[in-house]
Order: sequence, then C-alpha cells, then structure tokens
Amino acid sequence: MTFTIKIRGSTDRPIAAEYLCPVHGRFTLTVDRDANGDPAVSRPCPMPIGCDDDGCTKEHAPCALPSPYVISAPLVGVRRVEAVKGGWQKPERPTWLDTRDLGEGQDIDEWRQKREAIRDQQRRDSLKELLDG
Repeated sequence: MTFTIKIRGSTDRPIAAEYLCPVHGRFTLTVDRDANGDPAVSRPCPMPIGCDDDGCTKEHAPCALPSPYVISAPLVGVRRVEAVKGGWQKPERPTWLDTRDLGEGQDIDEWRQKREAIRDQQRRDSLKELLDG
C-alpha cells in the first residue's frame, strides 16, 4: 500500500509533522516544508534529558537525537459489525437485473434468452417511440 500526500494551497506554509525519537518515542513539531511540500526527513528530538522524579527544568539540555519522520495514524473509527435485515423488493421495471430464477435452479441459457427478449422488447418500444414522436 502506498500513501499519497496531496497538498492544497501554498507549500511555503509550515506543517505539523510527527517524528520518532529512539529514546522518547513520538513527538510533534511544526516544521517548514521542503520544495516538494513534504516535512523534513529527520529532526533533532526536543525532549529534555536528565530529568528526575521532580520533573524537568529549563536548564536541562534537549535530547537532540536524530528522529526520523513517521506517518501519523488517522483518527478514524470503523463499525465492527452492522447487520441490517433486508426484504425483497419487486423489480420496478422488467429491465432490472433479477437473478432469483437462477437461484431457484433455472438454466443459465434460458435465463439469458429471457433477458435478451426483455432487451429486444425495450429496443422495439424505444424505436416505436422515436417513429411516433
């Protein structure tokens, strides 16, 4: 499966991109786009290192490990199962495809002849309509 990123608008606008640090995991940065409109291939990790249990302070230096760009998962939901009980609907006109006869054991050649007769009648009716009109 391949992914295609379609960019609408200007390529000079910044983009929010996700990167994966080998130590700290995923993080999001707002970065400038390259000439093709894509985010940078890799960015240094901005997470601070050397934090203790009390938390991090501004004095701690960033991790700065090279982190590659990763495609973020879309936030979509899919219904697991949905069953709807349907009913039989009478074909509104003879040209509707109706395969019930095949399901009941009719020979395929007979069914095709019946469909051909329906189409021939449709052609006759449309020709008659053209000649009368």
